[in-house]
Amino acid sequence: MKALNVLGVLEIRPGSRTYLNKSISKLLINPMKFMTLLHNVSIAELFVTRKTIEVALARLAAENATEDDIEQMRHALEESKKCIEKPKQYLVHEMDFHDAIFRASNNRILTAFMASLNNLLIEVREKTVIAYLDLEDSLQQHINIFNAIKNRNPKKAGDAMLEHLNKIESILSNIPDLDPNI
Repeated sequence: MKALNVLGVLEIRPGSRTYLNKSISKLLINPMKFMTLLHNVSIAELFVTRKTIEVALARLAAENATEDDIEQMRHALEESKKCIEKPKQYLVHEMDFHDAIFRASNNRILTAFMASLNNLLIEVREKTVIAYLDLEDSLQQHINIFNAIKNRNPKKAGDAMLEHLNKIESILSNIPDLDPNI
């Protein structure tokens, strides 16, 4: 029971019951953390994984997004714009935008995997948003992704996501104090 609790499969509440964890992303996070530590996985490896999956999710979102999904993305972009001068607040809404894309993909496994991966990369994302000298550029990249999804163009959505993530990767490579490992 303790091992299943550590893995996130069970939630043990002292003085209460033991519950099966229904959150796929919570089930994945501890094994992913363990794997990255055990195998000394680099940020670069995790970022390649992020690029591979997010491009696919953007394409799927262009095919599957509902009007509610589109509205959630639009709202996240509007909130991002309000925080353009405040990088840490901008990051919160930027992550909301990406999460909305993941949900719009209608693929719960990839969405959960990305939630876990983002949990591993949160410190890296915080450093990146601070190092990103032109958040207006970042916002425009997000708008490009949004427009491709809204217009139901999977190829453009994937291409726009890849362009965005390539830009982030170039910023990552120029952060001097970034530990290459998680």
